Amino acid sequence: MPNDIEKLVELKEYIANLPQELLKIQEEIAKTLDIYEILEEFDYKFSKEDMNKRWLIFGGPKEVLEIMQGRKKTLEKDQSKFSDEMKIA
Repeated sequence: MPNDIEKLVELKEYIANLPQELLKIQEEIAKTLDIYEILEEFDYKFSKEDMNKRWLIFGGPKEVLEIMQGRKKTLEKDQSKFSDEMKIA
């Protein structure tokens, strides 16, 4: 949790850029998942660890967006708190 307004603004900017960053890696994710599918077509037997990684790759962007939404709410509360503190001071 940020302890000053500058950090809060910095975090808000970082979060605002995350969707664009996810789009950049989406192509790589798709390629990786395609490789898994090709290997499956050749009856490649994946280890449990490999399968877990596959689903982490698949679900990663959604998880990042969900975490981002939660953090945005926290940052909005912090911004309100900072605003209130500035009114008192």
